[in-house]
Amino acid sequence: MVITAGGSLYALEFSSADAGNSFAAQLLAASPVAGGIVTVGLSCYAIPCAWSSTLSSDAARISRAKKHPGSSVYGKADVRITRHGVHRVKIRLSAAAIKTLKAKGKLTVFLNESTAIGQYSAFSEHKTVRLTLKYHRARKRRG
Repeated sequence: MVITAGGSLYALEFSSADAGNSFAAQLLAASPVAGGIVTVGLSCYAIPCAWSSTLSSDAARISRAKKHPGSSVYGKADVRITRHGVHRVKIRLSAAAIKTLKAKGKLTVFLNESTAIGQYSAFSEHKTVRLTLKYHRARKRRG
């Protein structure tokens, strides 16, 4: 791929998981929430890439959440990936998200992600992914 940004020309080599329809990082299934942290698998096809995410209760509220921090934002994560492979990204949940998750056992959230590729992050793509988080209850040992 060859792109221009800010008067500069960039050439990036990559492979896309969906036949070139997207340059965003590939997000794998989330693990059950343990200790207030949800872990997601993440891989980028174009290296280096910068990935940032915001977990929210409603996809439409994400833009408002940027203006009003704390309003329906359940967690955030930022990571820079410099090598190929699946990376485990941990997102710490807010107290409100943990409380709801413990009470209901599961919680549907929207992960608004942004992937910037290239050394100078000249190209970025944004998308929203719906996730269902499940609470990991520790089993009591019989003794």
